[in-house]
Amino acid sequence: MLAMWTFLKPTKLKMLFLVEWVVYVLIELSRAKLRTAHQLMVAAYPLIVFYLIGCALAAAALVRTPTRLPRWRHLLGLAVLLVALEQLVKAVISAVVPYRGSVPIVPGWLHLAHARNMRGSWLVREFGIGFMSIGALIAMWAIALPCFVLGFRNYAARKRRSLWLDVAFVTIVAGIGGALCDLALRGYILDFINLPGVVTADLKDIFTYVGLAALFAELVDNPGISLTWQGWRR
Repeated sequence: MLAMWTFLKPTKLKMLFLVEWVVYVLIELSRAKLRTAHQLMVAAYPLIVFYLIGCALAAAALVRTPTRLPRWRHLLGLAVLLVALEQLVKAVISAVVPYRGSVPIVPGWLHLAHARNMRGSWLVREFGIGFMSIGALIAMWAIALPCFVLGFRNYAARKRRSLWLDVAFVTIVAGIGGALCDLALRGYILDFINLPGVVTADLKDIFTYVGLAALFAELVDNPGISLTWQGWRR
């Protein structure tokens, strides 16, 4: 029982994994997109999943030692593996679920869908702010990927290595790589994780969500970074 409480006990690092989704739900509420009690419940239960991910990573961070951190090339290989896994899943989805179709996994709560997103991200699509062509999106992600890899290596060399940083690297690179693969191979993003009445996303979106939360966790957890105004200026 004590071990379970230790695992689930709220901390500021774990709560960071809830922030992005809470903000999204609040924005959708303000736009009157979530109108029924059922939609609110569907929008709320992903918080449990994201919080458990935060708990698992926080527990792993406590036992991880710097000497056991993998090299960045190994992390890059893991990111490539995640991209390949996502593309395999999408190939199956495109074969078994018709375009604009939906297959209930848990009826009313979680469906498999076949939606085509021409704007590169479910978030961009939801808020209608996409204006780039497919070629421009591919160029943007192609530039972002090496920039992020170089930024990771620079931070790791100058600041520190940690589990949070490694998780952020793997998942964000996998998210960018997944977007590049979809846009280059299909000309659109195939979204297939459908929360009925709330949103349709894909694994790339989950990877990026976890990666950004882990990145903020690293900024909060690193004692060498000051979150005061003078610290940000430096």
